[in-house]
Amino acid sequence: MADPPHKPEEQKAAAEAPAQASAGRNKYVAWLLAYKWPVIGASVALLIIGVGTYGYLSRQKAPDPSVLLARALECLNETDNPDAIPEARKIASELDALHYRDPNFIGAVPYILGITDFRHASQQNDRERLDSYRAAVVHLEQAASIGLDANHRL
Repeated sequence: MADPPHKPEEQKAAAEAPAQASAGRNKYVAWLLAYKWPVIGASVALLIIGVGTYGYLSRQKAPDPSVLLARALECLNETDNPDAIPEARKIASELDALHYRDPNFIGAVPYILGITDFRHASQQNDRERLDSYRAAVVHLEQAASIGLDANHRL
């Protein structure tokens, strides 16, 4: 079967259609080439903002100070764990930097610092031991003056 003959108007429109499509595409390519660096800069900025937002939203949240305090007090009771005293000291230092005071145990932070100094002194030589005992006394007196709960009285 042969194709039906096309009208001249249809042939002219069919010939102009690819030309119009390529002209529209050429305008887009010309615009893209003219504004290449601003488009690249905006894309990079959006990428950086997206990565930063994702990092901010997925970061590890710091535990509540009361939970940290409870963990530090648990560490003081773990006498068989050699890493417990340094962990308690670190937690107490973080809480002290935050100026955290527990409403039920106001002197908890200096108490933990004093007990960790006292236990650390047993692992030192004479001169260092004396300094650790002095630091322990200062912290424990501070804890007693601020306020100790009934379970942690000296």
